[in-house]
Amino acid sequence: MNCICCNSNKFKNLVKFKKFPYLNTSVPIKSKVKEKFDQLNYLYCKNCYHIMIDPRPKASKLNSLYESFYSYVSPLANKNISPTRDNNFLLFVEPWIKKNKRYSKVFEIGCFDGYILSKLKKHFKYHEGYDPSNGAKIGKKFGLNIKKKFFDSNTIPKAKFDIIISRHVIEHIYNPRKFIKNILSIMNEEAVIIIETPNFEYFIENSKTECFSFQHVSCFNYFSLVNLFMKFGLIPFKKKINENLIIFFRKGNSTKLNLHNNKNIYSYINYKKKYINQKKNILNLISNNFDKTKKFLVWGAGGYAISLIYHFNIDVNKVLFFIDNNKNNKNKKFIGFNSEIKLPNSISNYLNNFDFILIASMYHNDILNQIKRLRIPTKVIILPSKVIQV
Repeated sequence: MNCICCNSNKFKNLVKFKKFPYLNTSVPIKSKVKEKFDQLNYLYCKNCYHIMIDPRPKASKLNSLYESFYSYVSPLANKNISPTRDNNFLLFVEPWIKKNKRYSKVFEIGCFDGYILSKLKKHFKYHEGYDPSNGAKIGKKFGLNIKKKFFDSNTIPKAKFDIIISRHVIEHIYNPRKFIKNILSIMNEEAVIIIETPNFEYFIENSKTECFSFQHVSCFNYFSLVNLFMKFGLIPFKKKINENLIIFFRKGNSTKLNLHNNKNIYSYINYKKKYINQKKNILNLISNNFDKTKKFLVWGAGGYAISLIYHFNIDVNKVLFFIDNNKNNKNKKFIGFNSEIKLPNSISNYLNNFDFILIASMYHNDILNQIKRLRIPTKVIILPSKVIQV
């Protein structure tokens, strides 16, 4: 086995989660899909610190889950939610696009409902997007040129594009090198690729776990991602680095770049130990703020919530129900949980039945503000360590 980014064959164990579900998205109430659990094991490359699953689940199995069950709150269909991550991307990218007006065609890979395209299309003569989930259907209803399909060698568009955007896709790809080759085939000569992906160096250094799931088969840091793209003559020229990586690439002479890998190796060596300690602290936090005669609510019905529950061994029997703003989750549930997912306006009917709300979403600030607007008198726990009285 060789690293996809640097070709090294030297790996070391990072962390193992003994029981983790393959399917971490909601399914219809009447669905007969049976959940399958397995050990989730991650290794890291000792040269570039790229992280990968070993062994990897079958790609065909994961792809069928994306097509059938992938669920995400649609910012276009849910106006009461401000998509923080999407808007942060726009704040960084749109000023540059406005400044460089020579570009006329934009293509987005994995665009979901097309929220980003809806904001950027005014700067282009032509826009197009691909997404295999039902988010594509939402985008079409809003007049966007989105096709419900995967982006691969069999579905490559005939057009050439000036800007290619791919957000939170490459970490799901089994063969990133082939993925990059396919992107190169639709690039105009002066085209720009804009990649966004979780920055796993951030998660390692801050002892976070929420991005580790069977769906994330390749986990990049800045060095490993740039190293991979440079193998195809693509060089970075603009970047933003925090919990996510946003990197602009264009064709160029990569030999002029001098990359240094200054990773703190102890963050990787000590990650498992820190994770175990954090799990103990979280379970103690919940126990110390929990009335054992009542259950609690989980706000967030995405993969993020399920990841946190199984990473930290939170008792699934104590969850009364999940809450979510995504109307597409109506009449749906998570496998392994008996109750259906409910909309926020249902909470007032259960005030005497739960003790606190556990926010398990990347949009925790938006959700906390929504809880305050709804005037729900409760304690709120935001993992990993925050308790708030509303």
